[in-house]
Amino acid sequence: SSQVHRCCGKVYDRSADGDYEVKSDTQLKQLYSRKTTQYSEATIYPFLTVAHFVHGIVEKARTIIKAHRPQHPWNDLSDKDFFVASGLYRTDLATNQKGFTLAALLLFGREEMIQSAVPHYKIDALVRRHDLDRYDDRENIRCNLIAAFEILMGFIAKHLPDKFHLEGAQRVSLREIIFREIIANLLIHREYFNAYPATLIIYKDRVETK
Repeated sequence: SSQVHRCCGKVYDRSADGDYEVKSDTQLKQLYSRKTTQYSEATIYPFLTVAHFVHGIVEKARTIIKAHRPQHPWNDLSDKDFFVASGLYRTDLATNQKGFTLAALLLFGREEMIQSAVPHYKIDALVRRHDLDRYDDRENIRCNLIAAFEILMGFIAKHLPDKFHLEGAQRVSLREIIFREIIANLLIHREYFNAYPATLIIYKDRVETK
């Protein structure tokens, strides 16, 4: 449901293994936050400007779109219209507030700007093959999501093999295909107003994301 419901005066939350009673105020607040009609990444920051973005990163993102989707209608837009069409710059019709959104800040922003808005934001990439209590290797990532994606893909390439695989006569990287999807989902589906860090952990026999 899109709403929070009670059964016999108790609130339950769906998990992969079943339904669990929500008892603490923090858990209940997080549940209501998930059910809200307002996505946190659409939060408007009226004083955020392109000067707060990493230099050249918007052009880089648009070049990637053109390379993968040459017919995409965004390719013919100016930067200003691109921001509006993609929802990265919006107007709140209830308040008439205009500006770049948290999504724009997370995608393009300089690290110090992101930390100013969401100081708890970080992504941990860990290898736990020998030292299971701490880690064998670690990347602590606090930069924007475009750079974070590249760092995480590099971390995967450093620690996981890329076995030979053919599709027809063409060699393809299964590692890249699989982890491009996993890492994109790790970054996209996180709730950035939640202080719980996103993590990617490589074990001997598996990789986990949280």
